[in-house]
Amino acid sequence: GELVAEALDPINKRLAWSASDSEWQPVTIDADMTIRYGGRAYRLCSASERFRADVMIAEAISHLSKLKLLVIDAADILDLKGRGELLYWLETCAEMDELKTCIVLATLKAPVVSESDLIRSYWIERGTIAAPEQQAEAA
Repeated sequence: GELVAEALDPINKRLAWSASDSEWQPVTIDADMTIRYGGRAYRLCSASERFRADVMIAEAISHLSKLKLLVIDAADILDLKGRGELLYWLETCAEMDELKTCIVLATLKAPVVSESDLIRSYWIERGTIAAPEQQAEAA
């Protein structure tokens, strides 16, 4: 139990940082490996809350392993506000050099427009990446 608690401490600290920076509810992992989001058991959370918990846990593992790589699928489960929070948090991680590469996949109605030099959006339609002028038209 002591070894597990010792190993979980850095993960829970990183999860607390991520929650604060992303403005999402905190994620914790108990000594018995129970995952909680906002104090509630993971299994009782909505799909969007579980997505947020999964992303923060993946980022904590990437951070602690020093991979600086994150792949996020199904980000379209988040509402517009949640997507903004996700991108802002990921941009903060990149600015702090804690994340080098992050691929975020989502099914959207239009390309994401970002003024940040750290974020690039690619519109894929029918299996082909649209040319930059087509992406601008779709936005």
